[in-house]
Amino acid sequence: MWKITLALSLLAAPLFACRLPFEPTLEAAMVKATARDQPILLLFTGSDWSLRSVTLDKELLENQTIEKILETSFILMMVDFPQRVKLASEQQRANTALAEKFQVSHFPTLISLRSDGSEIGRLEFHAATVESMAKILHDWLSRAGKTEKRN
Repeated sequence: MWKITLALSLLAAPLFACRLPFEPTLEAAMVKATARDQPILLLFTGSDWSLRSVTLDKELLENQTIEKILETSFILMMVDFPQRVKLASEQQRANTALAEKFQVSHFPTLISLRSDGSEIGRLEFHAATVESMAKILHDWLSRAGKTEKRN
């Protein structure tokens, strides 16, 4: 019973409260990634219905360690598929096209790309600790030939 209560409370909470800066389009993310010489991180999410998406946001994206790695070392783009909030039809089409292009059917899925659009790595998120997520992000940075940037 407590799991149902927890799930309902998580789904009722404000979604994607993390303060990370997300680019509006893949094209904008690629331009910025090229200019800053940083990889892109695409976050495919179901922000208002996927319990795993809510967990990722609350337990990892809002964590200072993960937030710092993402904010300083990646160009971010969220590709959201909400069910309770209606997206503009143009945004819905763009998000669907990206999900098809990257063959995403699991939410949330994180995909790291080089600035040319080639894939570095992907994670179909089920659960992770801060330490394991940091290790994955550092691995993707390493594969991209980068290290975490320090402010």
